[in-house]
Amino acid sequence: MDGGGLMRAILSLSGGMDSTSLLINLLSNGYEVSCISFDYGQKHKLELIKAKNNIMFLRENGHKIDHKIIDLTSAMNLLSSALTDPKINIPEGHYEEDQMKGILNSEQQSEDIALIKITNEDKKTISQSK
Repeated sequence: MDGGGLMRAILSLSGGMDSTSLLINLLSNGYEVSCISFDYGQKHKLELIKAKNNIMFLRENGHKIDHKIIDLTSAMNLLSSALTDPKINIPEGHYEEDQMKGILNSEQQSEDIALIKITNEDKKTISQSK
């Protein structure tokens, strides 16, 4: 909240159910929301498509939402990840199963940390421009 009573939020929007639900909650509670999505070369593009479609739907229904997609594909190509490398199969199963532990979790945690840092830097830019 800034000094004038305006409530702002910066949301890392994947397009999945969790971040989309949070977006709707923030809007319903009167927040001005700026969303950032990341294309890091992930194999699964459906969530980015959903993010764009949901933003379009919300805008058509009167919500003012800033949304940008940051392209990180060239930077992420330096890393070897089952989430981005076509040569590496994504293990199938529940996250609690042995074949899943340590594989996706450590890769996704590293990518999540990088995306959080970028979101934080972008937050500073958005705050300064408002």
